[in-house]
Amino acid sequence: MSEQASISTQAVALWEELTGKSVSSSSYTFRVGGDSFDLYQANKRVQQAQAVGDDLTVALVVKTLAEQYAESETFTLADILAGNDRLSARLELVGRMSALFTADSAVARFEAFFGYCDGALAHYRELAPESLSEQSRRFVRDSACFVGLDAFHGVERLTRLMICDGPVGDADKAKVSRLVFAFESIEELITHARRIPTGFSLCVITAAHISDSYFVMVVNTGGRILVLTDKGNYTHPLQESRMRARNDRYNLNRIEGSHFPYDLLDIQWGDNGRQALSGQAGTDLMVSDTGLRVLGALSDLNDWDLLWLHLFIDQCRDRYFDRKLTEPQLATGSMVRLPHKWAEDDRQLPVPIEFELKLETRSSTDLNSDFLHTIEPKWAESYNPNRWMEERFAGSVPDDCLYLPAKALNGETPLLLLGSSGERELARRDTSSLPFWEKEKLPALGLQCLSGTALSTPDRVIRDCHFLARHNQVQVIAQLVSEDYETRKEEMQRWFYRAAAKYLPNLLDDLLALNHERFCVDSPAHQEALRALGRGKLVNGKGNNVQVVSSYRSIKVWYEPVRKQHLPYRHRDMPSMSETLNLIDYSNACYRCAANRSEPAQLFVELDVSSVFDLMTVTGLSFDKIPAELRHRGISTYTGNSILDRIDPLSDVRNPWDKLSLSYVVPVSLKAFKAVRRSLGLSIPKATELEVYAREQAKEFNDRRRQEPAPISIPGLG
Repeated sequence: MSEQASISTQAVALWEELTGKSVSSSSYTFRVGGDSFDLYQANKRVQQAQAVGDDLTVALVVKTLAEQYAESETFTLADILAGNDRLSARLELVGRMSALFTADSAVARFEAFFGYCDGALAHYRELAPESLSEQSRRFVRDSACFVGLDAFHGVERLTRLMICDGPVGDADKAKVSRLVFAFESIEELITHARRIPTGFSLCVITAAHISDSYFVMVVNTGGRILVLTDKGNYTHPLQESRMRARNDRYNLNRIEGSHFPYDLLDIQWGDNGRQALSGQAGTDLMVSDTGLRVLGALSDLNDWDLLWLHLFIDQCRDRYFDRKLTEPQLATGSMVRLPHKWAEDDRQLPVPIEFELKLETRSSTDLNSDFLHTIEPKWAESYNPNRWMEERFAGSVPDDCLYLPAKALNGETPLLLLGSSGERELARRDTSSLPFWEKEKLPALGLQCLSGTALSTPDRVIRDCHFLARHNQVQVIAQLVSEDYETRKEEMQRWFYRAAAKYLPNLLDDLLALNHERFCVDSPAHQEALRALGRGKLVNGKGNNVQVVSSYRSIKVWYEPVRKQHLPYRHRDMPSMSETLNLIDYSNACYRCAANRSEPAQLFVELDVSSVFDLMTVTGLSFDKIPAELRHRGISTYTGNSILDRIDPLSDVRNPWDKLSLSYVVPVSLKAFKAVRRSLGLSIPKATELEVYAREQAKEFNDRRRQEPAPISIPGLG
């Protein structure tokens, strides 16, 4: 084993002996001498040092951490006088560590690294190394090893892309710009990239919303130009705006985890990180000799940021000059040229023509799930409860709603109107002066333009374009579904009541016998239907009151004498079971019996119809005979988080048919109720006790059902 390897191995072994834990320990924190010492973070530093592959790096990190640890551990005078065994052991261990770290070979390497860091700080501050302040020297010896680790691993954590390819020049000729250039957009940086000197230039992309600003390290090798940035590579092109709509913490987390010098932007955080405001320091920009705007100079950075930047540039020099590595081609949504009726004058791209991306737009009919699954294969793995919406309404979506250029809307609100030809057409209107109640009446659409997507590759940008087109298509489909619901909801109610009335003779005896088991939704047909619905679950309620329910069902009964019955208004068209069965007797002001219309009804039998399985039960229809609009009634299918996950926008649409008001109440006479139960040999409770009797019988049935082996074989139908 070499001397360097020996130093690394011994250093880690001594560190584990000092802390009593392995470097792979999952312990997060413990106390030493009354002070909290975060062993988890310390061991992460040791692991990061081991990943570098340099033994002196490991030794220096362990040496620095051991010194911090030693400052936390204390012994009393009594321990010293009594010859405390732990104290003796600690002194012996410290002696071995000191001998290892003060070896001539180790000290020389440590001092060489410290001298290099001192020289870097002095260089950018235009000082002689010996003139560096004592505070900066102390910082180097206490923290430089950790700064070096962050710089080494920082390259892998950043988004790395290539603006253009070309030859790689001599690394010795690469200079570091002492200025931090400012650009209003990544497109502006791309346009002026060749004006940036050969070498390394730190740039900032300033945004209207200050916390959306981000830094870019531009590496110009003399022909090949690459960028490294901490710009969030969002899961989908709407994620950033949706997160911003909540608060600014998504950017706070990104900025706090970055080593770029955000202090130069002087972002003022308020409301516990929820709000970001622009400070004065980040607004004053200068113009350099090259004509580029300047945010500040590297000499303005604090010691940590400046040393990190210098060591980070060393990593970039090794990666792009010495090893001549390339990165994926850079692309943004603004590189796509889109023809549109509202952007005919927008003929010029914001970047040179050589960067233009070719996008093959699709009609609404062709922008379907089959196509999207070829570019978003994960979507095919998840069940989409709204495919029927696409099949029915995609052909009615105007194609000019899909792929919108950045300036298409011009600040106006897009509307879906009915054209003179009877087809839907896209229009826009300035609604800023309208009161909210007038705006709510408009068929407004939440369309998204193909503006700046996250920095990515050409393939990803094309995918994002189709994603946004799908989002826009879904906005129109949702509007059409909503209009269809308002137009046809009464028609759908009548369909249900006719189907239920037709099948009622098959259920009537079980209803009057209070055969609760007959109406539980756990039959093989129900189980097969649930399999067809993906990983759905039976639910009840809406919004925050939604609850997962079981397949258990009960028959509810209540007694209401004729003199207390209240009929619906004669001329009020309200579909119901009684109305469909023609059981409302306005002449005698009562309901008639469903079993014998010649008798007045005093009992009302009710079933739960909150799910598609209940509809199957009371209509006798198979799942595929239920209208597509109602096949997910009462079923909750988790499709993903629309903010965090790249899910099909269609799967996130709320189905208005889920709120369709349906009931199943059958009026019967006491005479018919008694006759059926007598013929079946069942007990006949008093009329006034029927409601309580039905509840108690249902409870007994449910208790027996729980004790028996459950016939349910799939999750979600418990």
